[in-house]
Amino acid sequence: MTPHDLAFPVPAVVAIVVTVVGLLFALLTARFSLGPGWRELREYSTAAAFGAAFTATTAVNTMAVTPDTLRLASRVGLLFAALHGAAWFAYSAAQERRAWTRVDRLLVGAGLAVGVAALVPGVIVSDVVSVRPIAWLGVVYRDAVPTPLGAFGFSIYCIALVVLTYRYWRRWRHGVPYAAAHFFGLGALLIAAVNDSLTAAQLYDAPYMLDLGFLTAIGCVGGALTARFVASARSLDEQGHTLRATQAALVQRERLAALGELSAVVAHEVRNPIGIIFNAIAVLRRSPRDSRDADTLLEIVDEEAQRLIAMVNDLLAFASPGRLRITKTSLDAILSGAAEAAHASAPPGSPGVHVHVSPAVPPVECDEQLVRQAVINLITNGMQASPGEVVEVLAELDPEDPTVVRIAVKDRGHGVPAEAIPRLFTPFFTTRPTGTGLGLAIVRRVAEAHGGEVRVVPSGGPGATFWLKLPLETPRHSTISPTADTLS
Repeated sequence: MTPHDLAFPVPAVVAIVVTVVGLLFALLTARFSLGPGWRELREYSTAAAFGAAFTATTAVNTMAVTPDTLRLASRVGLLFAALHGAAWFAYSAAQERRAWTRVDRLLVGAGLAVGVAALVPGVIVSDVVSVRPIAWLGVVYRDAVPTPLGAFGFSIYCIALVVLTYRYWRRWRHGVPYAAAHFFGLGALLIAAVNDSLTAAQLYDAPYMLDLGFLTAIGCVGGALTARFVASARSLDEQGHTLRATQAALVQRERLAALGELSAVVAHEVRNPIGIIFNAIAVLRRSPRDSRDADTLLEIVDEEAQRLIAMVNDLLAFASPGRLRITKTSLDAILSGAAEAAHASAPPGSPGVHVHVSPAVPPVECDEQLVRQAVINLITNGMQASPGEVVEVLAELDPEDPTVVRIAVKDRGHGVPAEAIPRLFTPFFTTRPTGTGLGLAIVRRVAEAHGGEVRVVPSGGPGATFWLKLPLETPRHSTISPTADTLS
């Protein structure tokens, strides 16, 4: 058995391999084209697909097929070759972000006309089938002989490749990145096209080379895309480092800003009670020990001292990040304890807090102390906003998500001004003349540390309603964020 009697001679195997590689590369570049900055690869993907389709038609040239199959493959192959050239012009224009030139439209139009005409028997490809044995390669080529118009069509294809190769040479000379790879790939394709045109015209005997030309072009462009991808990855990594450094600098600035704001608040809030305490002590020193004003002055001193202690506690609670201590706890116990603590610190005669927990609420995995403190802050705000009124606390499963428990704290005060809502949970913001403005900021930190949220919602009546939403299960390794992270 001679080599040319094989079902799949070497040229046919090469054509099949190039077809598979071309289709895979077309799919890969189509996927790449979806990324930002890679839009022009859509046109190259089309070019690679048409090139693969053309090489598939050349596989029959050395196989034992009927003359009709050879002629059909030749006609369809010429159409795919024309479409391949058109896609290359579209890719080149997309790379340069320009409209098509007259030369582009002329060459592509002529090529497509020849490709479509090739489908008509006898116009571009004749009915004559020639046999060309290549002894040193051990194969026999069977070709459908082109007509004179077909030879003209081959020349159009070669001229189009000359134009494209020249353009990429100029781009390479002007330092355009990756233009050299495209130039060498198209140059190899051009040499192969000239070779195949001459052999198809029976001017000399040589094996067809367009399959290898397509493979070389794919390899060169693939190498360019790989280099571009690596460069983009390195650039992205460098930008990531820069971004992280910038973010760290911004966080540091936020911390310094928070520290400055904290210093101003502490200086303002501490100065007033300390001034009152010193004034009371000065009066006590000048007054007789059995003066009736002594008890009143001591009560003032005690009240201002308690105010200082409360402020220091708020600052410590706000400024102390750490890992949550997650336990499964009854929400009824947390809310009842928070209500008792808030009522104990309220002025005498306060009507108290009404707590109701839906029976459907199961035990919650949370940091009991932090959630209790957050609820105390919400209840205290409600009691201060509506003195003499009952504050209602209701816990139920969120109707929109049964894996979340919703704690509603409702007062009957004057409500929250609309202009204050955007800053309501930011540190040091308060609508009251006294206080540090850290209570709701602490509530927000606790909610976010548990993977939940807190917000004020329309109450449908007088007062304000706050929702504290917490998941029934909190990750065991959750942490409460640092101070600066809560700043808006």
